[in-house]
Amino acid sequence: MKNKLLLISLVLILVLSACGSSGKDDELVVVEAPPVESAVLPTTPPEPTAVVCNIQEEQHQDWATVYCDMFDDNSYGWELGVDYDNGLETDIEGGKLILDFNPDNKSGYSTGFSLANPIWGADNFVLSILGEMKSNFKNSTWGVLLNGYYDTGVAFDIDNEGHYYVTDYDFAGEIYIGNADAGANSAIKWDAPNKITVVAEDGKFLFFVNGTMLTSYEPSNTDQNNISLSTWAAEGVSVTYEIDHILVREK
Repeated sequence: MKNKLLLISLVLILVLSACGSSGKDDELVVVEAPPVESAVLPTTPPEPTAVVCNIQEEQHQDWATVYCDMFDDNSYGWELGVDYDNGLETDIEGGKLILDFNPDNKSGYSTGFSLANPIWGADNFVLSILGEMKSNFKNSTWGVLLNGYYDTGVAFDIDNEGHYYVTDYDFAGEIYIGNADAGANSAIKWDAPNKITVVAEDGKFLFFVNGTMLTSYEPSNTDQNNISLSTWAAEGVSVTYEIDHILVREK
């Protein structure tokens, strides 16, 4: 029995010795784990802010609205005031852009009035303008000028007697109002507001008045993409143009 206890004691001493410290060689070695890189997620650029617009236009509603002026203010920077060289006073009043032409206010000899006010620039677009022309005279028009400045490009204009005119100022032949196309249509309201809509796509223009397509035109010169409000009055004519809204959608 004594020998068995001695053997057990010896075994315990050996086990405890093996588990004990053995100096520097047995120091705890701490191995640092490599740093964990945080996952970098790709950032999504913010969507372009859409132009909120309450103007109704049925043509290409899927295209992006890029211009919407209801003339609540002058946020689009129209040149307001009196232009004595042209006898024109421009103002924004009562939710309308008002262009008042009076030849009596024009300095120098009166030769009539013709003006193109820039709106936007685009190749494929929908343009919608609601406006009215008020005058005791009939020798005046209003509409749009496309692909040019003042005396270049293509104009689509209407008068107060139901007529429309397509004028190509880059035409190789004689330049006069309606040299590309002209006609009359009952869709054009006499002495009342009219909505002019232009659809431009792949170099071709479609012209509508109050939702009715009147004509189309494909000009030979398409190196410009300007869009302007066009107004014209003959010599001695007084006229007031009132524009309710302008909408541009771009493809």
